[in-house]
Amino acid sequence: MNYLQEVVGKLRSRIGEDALPPDHVDELLRIYAVLCLTVGEACSPQNVHDAWSAWMTGINPGHESVVPFDQLSQAVQLEDLPYLNAIHDVSVEVDSPAS
Repeated sequence: MNYLQEVVGKLRSRIGEDALPPDHVDELLRIYAVLCLTVGEACSPQNVHDAWSAWMTGINPGHESVVPFDQLSQAVQLEDLPYLNAIHDVSVEVDSPAS
């Protein structure tokens, strides 16, 4: 297992399987792992959404939420918080340079 896979595993356990999408989850978590390692605790909800949008573009480019973060309803914006919290928590745990 390489370092990125370890971060993915930590994110997966922090988020919980029930909160993860049913398909293509490893691809999404790899993108979040990069945020964890590069942005760390400075990661914002917009960063999480942009990463999700990059992932979703490969699955369903016409998805209604693939829009800039500020164009989402507040309810949809709040859906990114569990992922943001996991990124923050794991970035401290792995002692990312960005933390």
